[in-house]
Amino acid sequence: MKRHSVPLTAGLTLLLAACGPGQLAGPTMTPTHSPTPVPTSTPMATATVAPTFTPAPTATATATAVPTAAALGNAVPYGSLEITLVKVATHDLIVPGGLYYYRAKDPARIFLDLGVLVKNRDEQPTTMTWSDVALREADGTSWWPGFADINVVEPGTAYDPFRITIASEVNSGALPVVFEKDTYLRMIYVVGRNQEVVFQIGASPPISFTVPR
Repeated sequence: MKRHSVPLTAGLTLLLAACGPGQLAGPTMTPTHSPTPVPTSTPMATATVAPTFTPAPTATATATAVPTAAALGNAVPYGSLEITLVKVATHDLIVPGGLYYYRAKDPARIFLDLGVLVKNRDEQPTTMTWSDVALREADGTSWWPGFADINVVEPGTAYDPFRITIASEVNSGALPVVFEKDTYLRMIYVVGRNQEVVFQIGASPPISFTVPR
C-alpha cells in the first residue's frame, strides 16, 4: 500500500481524482494565476491555483489478519506509544496560518480535521515520518496530512488539540514527527464525504470512524 499527499501551495483549490490501476496516483492540475493574500478586513475570494499531487511510497502492507478497528476516543497501544483519536471535525474552508484560504473544488470532498493524542511511555522520544500518520479512505487510498502541527505537554496534562493553530504545511511524507511525553497533534486531510475511514500511525491498531458529513 502506498500513502500520498499533496504539497499544498498557498491559496489552493484542491481537486482529487480517482487512482489509476495498481497505484495511488493523484491528478495534475493547471495553475491559472498566482494566489493573492487574503486581507483580514475584507471577505475572502475563491483561490484558483491548484497543486500537483505526488505519490509517496511507504512500507508495503503484509497479508496478515487485520485487527478490529478501535473507535473515536478509545486508546490503542503501539509499542511504547498509546494513540487516541480525540476529536474529529469537517470544514468546507480552512485558513491555515491566517493568511491564505483553501477550499475543496470537488463538492464530494471535504477537509477533515483530526485531533490526536500520542502518549509515549518511554523516556526516549520516538521518531517517525508523516507518511506513517495515515488516513485511509474506503476505497483503500491512503494519505498523510496536508497540514499538521503538534504540542507536547507533560504526561497527564489535559489539553484540547483543536487549540493548536494549523500553519505548517507537510510537503513531504519523509519529514520527521517526534512523539515524546504526551504529544497532541492537529492534522488536516482532504477526503470524500459520507464514508467510513481509518486512522493509523505506522502499524498501530486502526481507529475507524465515519466522516461526519
